[in-house]
Amino acid sequence: MLIFFIHGVAERNSQYANNLQNLLQKQFRQRQEKLPLFYSSFWGNVYRELENIWNKIDNSQNPLKHQDFRKGYFSQFVGDAFTYLSSERGAKIRTIIADQLLDFIHKNPQETELHIITHSLGTVILWDILFSDKFESNDSALEIREVLNQNSEVLANQKINLKTITTMGSPISLFNIMLEVKPQQVNQLAKQYSSQKLRWLNIIHASDIIAYPIHPVLDDNSLSSLSLTEEYLQEDANPFEATLRQFSEFMNGKPANNQNNILSYAQVAAGSINAHTDYWNSEKVASFIVNHILEQPNNQPSNQDNFRKQAIRRLKRVPGFTEDTMILTYKLNLDQILIKSYFKDESGYLLLTKNPVGVHNVYIFDRHDISCFAGYVGLIHVNGLKQEVELIKRELCD
Repeated sequence: MLIFFIHGVAERNSQYANNLQNLLQKQFRQRQEKLPLFYSSFWGNVYRELENIWNKIDNSQNPLKHQDFRKGYFSQFVGDAFTYLSSERGAKIRTIIADQLLDFIHKNPQETELHIITHSLGTVILWDILFSDKFESNDSALEIREVLNQNSEVLANQKINLKTITTMGSPISLFNIMLEVKPQQVNQLAKQYSSQKLRWLNIIHASDIIAYPIHPVLDDNSLSSLSLTEEYLQEDANPFEATLRQFSEFMNGKPANNQNNILSYAQVAAGSINAHTDYWNSEKVASFIVNHILEQPNNQPSNQDNFRKQAIRRLKRVPGFTEDTMILTYKLNLDQILIKSYFKDESGYLLLTKNPVGVHNVYIFDRHDISCFAGYVGLIHVNGLKQEVELIKRELCD
């Protein structure tokens, strides 16, 4: 099994996928599956003019407001996006990706199964490579298509099957306004890349303002040769966003998602960049991807679950509950412990706490005192959380 990564904007480190690779390997080991081979394609060194532009701006007499933000992620995003949309540089990026993909396949002749994982602008690049009809006859995108169609002269004695595609933080729906890929093109070409429906997973962090669903640019005909699944991550991207959201709910008495005020805009500013980059570091993302690759449904319950896992499932169903995958509030060591109760089967224990602003958090630890689950509710849902915790305590704990 081959897994090929394509990165997105503002990436200047060729080791960008290392954390996700480690998380994927962990998932495969836990399921006693054979470990895949990885290749992180890298095109982030194509664009250099941005550095020259900023050198001149830095040396000017009239500094810009918010210069660090402009100089950082924002200008890199715009610069990389414009770089790819430039015909000459876009062609160069596609050539780099094609050469790296061919090298990866060629060096592993025993492997016939290919999975592609892309992020940010990389999802747009892959979309363009697979489905655009605007390339010249010598464009490297067509070379990639020949490989996926098993019609490549370069790999004449080696067949590769594209099994799945995963996109993370994807702005395909927005960029397709410029790329103008039609649903019928998707349907026609996806059929050539896979003997069955081409399985596509799109992962969207709810706080990521660059990420959007893909289904708006498709229709029922394009889905006849494409199996699209879209999964959402709802947790806060960092402690600052979590604090702002909790404070906003406290001040307004309703979930932050339903508000339209300065605090909600501050949450966007606080969480958007982390949300767009943290796909590479998320265990939940890794679980989604491995389930996708192995064709296993997400959140499949098991009758063999211990009490700890049963408690986690029940807590996730509490109204207004938000999972905290980074266990942020507990790490800040500000919580007052209200309940600490051990599970009867000795699989771990539960903590219910309250932080200084009155927000209730619940944590699940395993038998080795390692935190494995956390979450919280706003003030309007506290009673529901307390009731469920009491039920769990009575039914599952000593």
